[in-house]
Amino acid sequence: MKTTAYIATSIDGYIAGQNNSLDFLATTNPNSSQDPNNPTDYGFAKFFDSVDALVMGRNTLETVLKNVDHWPYQNKPVIILSSNPSYPLPANLPNTVETSYATPNQLLDQLAQRGFNHIYIDGGITICNFLNANLLNQIIITRIPIILGHGIPLFSNLLKSFPLTHEETYSFPTGLTQSTYTINY
Repeated sequence: MKTTAYIATSIDGYIAGQNNSLDFLATTNPNSSQDPNNPTDYGFAKFFDSVDALVMGRNTLETVLKNVDHWPYQNKPVIILSSNPSYPLPANLPNTVETSYATPNQLLDQLAQRGFNHIYIDGGITICNFLNANLLNQIIITRIPIILGHGIPLFSNLLKSFPLTHEETYSFPTGLTQSTYTINY
């Protein structure tokens, strides 16, 4: 099974600002030549179409719900990892959302049994847990041209270092850069 983290960070490596704010994600270079009537999704739609399901942590779910007006994941299965077995999912979520208390190994086994082949891993803690279990194959990081100085770091609880192979980097006219890496275990 292929697992890919797809995430945006500030230049200084934060995935959310103060109070879990995602406002910085809208930051682009005001001098860019991009047509404001035709904004790019920076490859997210193509990536999202390539995955069978999304796995994120409870904190990421709560941050997403606080920062969006509508459910952004369409009808894609979304698994919310939580260490709290009594965590109640918000009632307004679609029936494609479920919770799991499994370890990353157990969860991938369960998802493989359901026929899934490519899993999108999202959220700082969840990404680190999959890395620590040697279960993340690829990471795609989009860097937003802003220095936050504080917030929630992407890599906060890694147990060791992880060598990467750089696959590609793309620079967008808006000032964002997106790099794809393979993790070498």
